[in-house]
Amino acid sequence: MDDILIGRLMGIEIRASRSWAFVVVLVAVTVALQFQQSHPDWANVTTIIAGCATSALLFASVVAHEMAHCIVARRFGIQARSISLNFFGGLSWLSRPALRPVEEFAYSIAGPAANAVLAAVFFAVSWAATGTLEPVGAVSTRVAALNVLLAVFNLLPGFPLDGGRVIRAAVWRVTGSYERGTAVASFAGQAIAILVVMIGIAIALGGDFSGLFIAVIGYYLFTRARASMGEVVLRRALHGLTVQSLWLETLPQIARQATVGEFIRELTPDGTAVDPHYMVVDGGIIWGVVPASRALLADPGEWDTLHVSDLMTPIDKLEKLSYDTEIVRAMEAIYASGANELPVVSDNVVQGFVGRDALLRFVASRVSMDTGQAT
Repeated sequence: MDDILIGRLMGIEIRASRSWAFVVVLVAVTVALQFQQSHPDWANVTTIIAGCATSALLFASVVAHEMAHCIVARRFGIQARSISLNFFGGLSWLSRPALRPVEEFAYSIAGPAANAVLAAVFFAVSWAATGTLEPVGAVSTRVAALNVLLAVFNLLPGFPLDGGRVIRAAVWRVTGSYERGTAVASFAGQAIAILVVMIGIAIALGGDFSGLFIAVIGYYLFTRARASMGEVVLRRALHGLTVQSLWLETLPQIARQATVGEFIRELTPDGTAVDPHYMVVDGGIIWGVVPASRALLADPGEWDTLHVSDLMTPIDKLEKLSYDTEIVRAMEAIYASGANELPVVSDNVVQGFVGRDALLRFVASRVSMDTGQAT
């Protein structure tokens, strides 16, 4: 993963791309230059600190926005794996999408609501600092305004923004169709994105090259909104299909008490698997799953003392699928868990595994068949 782990908050990883570091520096420099123009009596060090503080608080505001999504999602039993910060903002990685319109609405509106609360707090700080701590007041006013901008921008009614998800929830609630809600929000998002691109180009033609940045944001929004239509195609192609339709895999076995050295010596090249996974067994019972890469990363000095059971992911820690699990849900479960395979259980017995690669091939074939019939 290219993202850098910054830390954890409430059990949620916070990661940032290298492009986000550029944004943090850009905001700090831009705001410092603006403060230098609007407050020429400030010392240079005050201007620099004010710019850096504004950038840091903007960063914190974006994290708060994403944390609000995650916290509300947890109330509906949706686990949040991580928050990713990138050039265009933030993204929360949730274990599954909403199952009901109320879930979609609640966790979508939570982010902008958090920014609205932060805006009120920083405006209050600005008011309290008036006439006493001018730099504090100036920074607070700027951060409050940025939070208002974040809230308003994210509430624009189109994908991939929060407002688009609110629109999907509303259409889903009225029509009973998740797919129709997605289509409406996608088309709205594309229209808004085109408008943003046109505004950015107009600003750039007027001599302000910051308009190019706005146009790039619009293009990014357009591609994300258009990609969301793929979800509609996917769901239509897989409608009614369950794990029963898949050919289950049987993973190679390794004894639970085998040492890592014995495991590595038993590994055989497999041209079909980038990182082959093994069932860890003992007495005919499957205790867990271990990827070959995990053993290969172990310290060679511990190969004869470390056992496979020390490296495996226990079977109880893996989400279990059934023959009745819908294919779409199986895909969501595999990607949310980060596992390459998930067990299929029937009558408390592991019947086999659904592998990520095989599942993707099946999905691709179904989507191809569905789009071929549509044409």
